[in-house]
Amino acid sequence: MTRIFDNINSHLGAHLQQTLQASDRMDVAVGYFNLRGWSVFDSLVRQKISEAERTEPVVRILIGMVMTGPQEEALEELQAAVDGSEILDADANAARARKAALVEQLRTQLMRGLPTAADRASLQSLQDLLESKAVQIKVFTRRPLHGKAYIFHREDLNNPITGFVGSSNLTAPGLTHNLELNVDVLDTTGAQTLSDWFEARWTDRFSREVTADLLALLDESWARKEPRRPYEVYLKVCYDLSRDVREGLAEYSVPAEIGSQLLEYQSTAVRTLARRIMTKQGTMLGDVVGLGKTLTAIAVALMLRDEHGYMPLVVCPKNLVKMWKEHFEAYNLYGHVVPYSTAHRDLPGLRRYAFVIVDESHTLRNDERRDYKAVQEYIHAFDSKTLLLTATPYNIRFRDVANQLSLYIDDDDDLGLAPTNAMAADPRLRDKVDDKITTMAAFRRSEDPDDWKRLMSEHLVRRTRTFIKNNFSETDETGRQYLEFSNGARFEFPQRIPKPVDHSFGDDDPAAIMASDTTLDTLTTLVLPRYELGKYLKKTAALTDAEKDFVDNLNRGRGNVAGFVRTTFYKRLSSCGHSFTLSLQRHIARNELFGYAIDNDLRIPTGTIVDTSLTDDDDDPTASELDAAESLADDPSRRYETLVAANPKAVTWIRPELFTAGLRQDLDRDTAALRGLLDSYGGWETETDSKLAALIRSSP
Repeated sequence: MTRIFDNINSHLGAHLQQTLQASDRMDVAVGYFNLRGWSVFDSLVRQKISEAERTEPVVRILIGMVMTGPQEEALEELQAAVDGSEILDADANAARARKAALVEQLRTQLMRGLPTAADRASLQSLQDLLESKAVQIKVFTRRPLHGKAYIFHREDLNNPITGFVGSSNLTAPGLTHNLELNVDVLDTTGAQTLSDWFEARWTDRFSREVTADLLALLDESWARKEPRRPYEVYLKVCYDLSRDVREGLAEYSVPAEIGSQLLEYQSTAVRTLARRIMTKQGTMLGDVVGLGKTLTAIAVALMLRDEHGYMPLVVCPKNLVKMWKEHFEAYNLYGHVVPYSTAHRDLPGLRRYAFVIVDESHTLRNDERRDYKAVQEYIHAFDSKTLLLTATPYNIRFRDVANQLSLYIDDDDDLGLAPTNAMAADPRLRDKVDDKITTMAAFRRSEDPDDWKRLMSEHLVRRTRTFIKNNFSETDETGRQYLEFSNGARFEFPQRIPKPVDHSFGDDDPAAIMASDTTLDTLTTLVLPRYELGKYLKKTAALTDAEKDFVDNLNRGRGNVAGFVRTTFYKRLSSCGHSFTLSLQRHIARNELFGYAIDNDLRIPTGTIVDTSLTDDDDDPTASELDAAESLADDPSRRYETLVAANPKAVTWIRPELFTAGLRQDLDRDTAALRGLLDSYGGWETETDSKLAALIRSSP
């Protein structure tokens, strides 16, 4: 009698285990094989090999679905019907490719999921069985094999063969809880026919054994019997992290017209950058100033032109346009150069350039700028490959980095890694990004440096002078380290030796007062309320949705910006009197701007441009407008009117009634303290700056 097995009501796995218990050996033909699914049979097979000496395998597994699936096969059949051809069997090359694809599928299985002790024990047992040949595994490469059959053999005159045919693959779900349909084959003739069908495919010349490949795979994985030594793990990590460099060196050759001009570290960067550009859509070159980023970028452009036919578009500050045009002319690159100041006008109507170089990309760290939006829209509209050039990828916030990468990465693109530290700190982060944890949207919610280091390791090539000196320099007979250029000229790394300069402040030098305990004590006791706005929020205030987002941002960054501002004051103080007094004056001006808004019940301007140092980028009209708004010669009302007229989108306007009276009081307190310092210093002039004079005298 034929029985139908529905895995929801009766598990096929249990019936197969019972049948194997009563049998001598088992043949399996399945579309898919999951290594973790082996646990269903493991203990029974080990029992079989311990019962008696064996010369043949206990289990033979034939895997049939590789490199294709039902959809692909249907498309092949439709195409064959159109052109009148037949679906051909595999040749030797196709057989090798399908075998390699199966091994890669099995490798992927081992990389996914959380390894457990039970999985490890099961896979180590499978490794023993494969080594002893108690289990053999082949892949049927002639064409896709849909059949799912479990055939059992035993020494029995009346029932030597028992078969099960249906839709269950050799996977844990397929054998235990998926809704699969299977029937048993008990008829002697039918069972023999099923056995002959399996044997014909097992011995087919296109059935390739993968036992050795699987053994090697298991030995390389977390399931191996002997754990890897820490040093081997370290080498494996280094090998994986250097993937882009290794594959770039193997795939690309530097064009001859520029190759002789590049130093070794530049040549390595060119090929690494080219590979990342082609595989990740874009990348960033963040070498420090003076290491030749422009020449490296030109070499990348030449390489992509020769390899892929790409012509370059450069977007850069206005003062660099001439330089880029001269480089294009020198190397016969038929590219185009657009300054940031006209990007919003030039890019929308510009033809497609497949490769875009964004020079001084840190200029575009603010995604509200019109030039940022123009560049981003152009790159995304034409799917252009992108190279970002900057010596300062990170300014104040991780958002600066995210915005630069987002010039070529969509917020929901799969980056292949997640901000794991941020997820551990905030269990709700997964829900906040709709479970898309491997995206830029998820990283934007992380303030953990290690998360960003891992992301930037995939998108940034950055070398320092010390790195170049230690890894790419030559050493002469005197022990001096140097780099040698193509013309034979040498560049010697300077030896920086700190030289203290002692001097006494002059009687009329304001620096003598600036360096006093009074100054330091005043800076230490500043409240800095504009950077601690969260402390002044009224708990009963009714907030709009936009204001709720503003409050959330305040709570996340509470105290961070205030500490940065205080540190900046100390740095200005140690730098020079002019920088320090200018910083104090600007801080007072912004405090007065806030106070004017509060006194007149006007919306308070908050945000990046108002609350941090202004950019000096001449191409940014917003910055120059805000400089006018903060002119120290104007009273607060004039500055406020100018800021409203400028209407920069980086400014967030907040109702003053959301805050307690303490905000206004602390603004006045800080302003009075800083004005007291300025009054005590008097005016600053270069002629009376004894520190500046001492530095000049000590210069060689």
